[in-house]
Amino acid sequence: MALDKKNDAATVPIHRCRFVDNAPSAITALAFPPIAPTLSQTQGQINRRQSAATVWNPCYRPCKWKHRPLRVDELGPRAPELPRMGREAGMNSATEAIFIDKYVFQTLPGPYPSKVDALAFTIRYPDVIQENDVPKLSDLRLFSSGGGSDLIEWDIQRSRIRRTIGSQGGSIWSLAANPASTLLALGCEDGTIRILSLENDTLAHHRRIGKVKSRMLSIAWGPPVPKQSRVPQPQNKNSSAAADSESDSDDEDDDEWVDSWLVTGCSDSSLRKWDANSGQLLERIGTDKIRGERTLVWTVGVLGDGTIISGDSLGLVKFWDSRTGTQMHSFQAHGADVLCMVTSPDGKAVYTSGVDQKTVQFSQVTTSPSENSGSSSARWVQTGSKRMHSHDVRALAMWPPHTPLPSVFRRTFSPDVAPILASGGLDMSLVLAPAALASNTVVKIANPLVTSAEASFEDAYHRRVAYTQEGRVRVSRGGRLISGASEAGLTVWRLSRGSDSSTDDVMDGIQDYPATRTSKGHSLPDPDRGLASDWEKVLEMDLNVHSNIIVHEISEDGSWLAISDCYETKLFRLHTTDDGQLIPKRIRDFSSTLQPHIPPLPSKFGEPITQHHHRGTGALALQFTPDSSKLVVSTTAPSYILVVDLTSEKPQVLRRFDHHLLQDAYSGDRVIAGPKAKTNPNGVQKPLVNGITKPSEGEDVEMKDASDDESSDGSESDTSSPTREPNTRLSSTFLRFFLYFPSPHFNEDPHL
Repeated sequence: MALDKKNDAATVPIHRCRFVDNAPSAITALAFPPIAPTLSQTQGQINRRQSAATVWNPCYRPCKWKHRPLRVDELGPRAPELPRMGREAGMNSATEAIFIDKYVFQTLPGPYPSKVDALAFTIRYPDVIQENDVPKLSDLRLFSSGGGSDLIEWDIQRSRIRRTIGSQGGSIWSLAANPASTLLALGCEDGTIRILSLENDTLAHHRRIGKVKSRMLSIAWGPPVPKQSRVPQPQNKNSSAAADSESDSDDEDDDEWVDSWLVTGCSDSSLRKWDANSGQLLERIGTDKIRGERTLVWTVGVLGDGTIISGDSLGLVKFWDSRTGTQMHSFQAHGADVLCMVTSPDGKAVYTSGVDQKTVQFSQVTTSPSENSGSSSARWVQTGSKRMHSHDVRALAMWPPHTPLPSVFRRTFSPDVAPILASGGLDMSLVLAPAALASNTVVKIANPLVTSAEASFEDAYHRRVAYTQEGRVRVSRGGRLISGASEAGLTVWRLSRGSDSSTDDVMDGIQDYPATRTSKGHSLPDPDRGLASDWEKVLEMDLNVHSNIIVHEISEDGSWLAISDCYETKLFRLHTTDDGQLIPKRIRDFSSTLQPHIPPLPSKFGEPITQHHHRGTGALALQFTPDSSKLVVSTTAPSYILVVDLTSEKPQVLRRFDHHLLQDAYSGDRVIAGPKAKTNPNGVQKPLVNGITKPSEGEDVEMKDASDDESSDGSESDTSSPTREPNTRLSSTFLRFFLYFPSPHFNEDPHL
């Protein structure tokens, strides 16, 4: 770090290492979590500024993004500009939570090789979440499909696969969850819709709908309807008591909803509408064809009033009347396939995108009353378009999310903050854009991204969020080695000593590398050949892994290399030959050394034991000590912290830390008090997930004196609070950590 004394500001030099192979994957799916369903006609407003998580997946690697409030002291040189930016964006205070910093929060490693084509969030226990609340991560279930016949449910808390289930209908082309988060629909290769039940945190086949000679390329649920009460029957005096009981049960059923229908986009130039209860085909809607070729309906959506929207391979966006199956509007909005679609929170705008890289906005406008009818009518118009990507756009998502509810049950949103449109595609960049309608002129609309004073989709600037692959590159300063990991491989380069050029030139001086000539005579650098005095590739490994490589670490002196996927941590001893090549020697019994210190996962709590639940030695984080004598490992599930000694002939585990997994633990005269069971405002205890009560998001454990374990006022504890077993295991995961040495004699302790 260099200090600029004139400006009294700290500057950090950044070395650009161009010879490291880095190939991020395309973004193929995006998803925001749903909002708890509303069952009454009197709704409260939803706070758009609550922290929300979105999941996007580069191919093979589902990745979770979060946004958090950004404090003024974190912005550095931008801090003086915040008052002006805040006023222009329509905010009262520059320190509001609307200034958000987006970062990769978590990566979920998947099986290798595999990919992710579709994502769906559901609420684990919809009856517990309060209406219009944004669920926490522990309240969510995440499902994905990747072109195969298996549906994967992810354990977000522990960064692993929770369970898989076969579709029984071939490859899964599309998936969608109903608004109540109780059913999941799969569009399959064999022309059927497979309905899975999600009630009570289960995953089981419920029914099969349809059988047509076409692939179900896209699928969407229609708006739910309130459950119809039974028709009253003639009663006599003797049946009055029975009538009272039936009336009570009818009152309980007033808030129940039933799914009405589904719509699928097919590969035979058609859309099909299905009855969600009987499974019967209600309507077949044909789309346009060119020279007899089949049109592929890649995406479909449904609004609260029942309007169906479709996007197809001809670049057409069509609006359909679901009751009659007739076309209402048709727009030649795109020059190629329409691949994705999303609806605004209030259902008054629709956004589409695809191969032509354009994102097009459609808005619902109200026409003035005519002389004949005397009433106003609404129609859809194309109101704007932007090109925010350089390649195909594969996914769109909107926050707050849209739920197709009838108009009388429609949610209301605060009109002073613009919704956020997220998009991603083959250019490997996540793009965020404010998406307010230009017709909203009642109040000043705030731009939550603070990219400009404007907040409308057409006029505001978008923001491109970089994807930093944390843990992909590691540096060994003592050994002058740089390691870079891919999905299933690893490469090591060496920076030579005694070069006339500085380290900056070695890393950034790409113009000095031996080059090749293109057909037009332009010189290109050879990625495998550096000058003898600069750098050289000394090791390239292709590993046998069961999932993507999660993390790897190289020791400070360059003598150790640790690599881990979700199920196994591999340790290598690195030796340098006379000709400078690096020879890795694997420590074969390293997994057997770790396994006795990793207790197996519990088989109770009703969670099935599958191939993904075995006792593995995979790690989410690795770190060598500065003297390269010890390795600290954070295991995957359960997440233990193991300290491994590397100085002896055979590595051995010195210590295991598991305090963070205990709900109540004792450390000397200190008590580690874990989070207590939470209840909702109605007094109902939150259900257990994987056998434990989930802590609130961001909640930490509390340390106090053992003498304070009893009530300070001498009163007995509240008997209504849930009882807790001592040393109850919690579900906790370490995604990253750092080592701190308080004194130079720390490493002399043989027990650490």
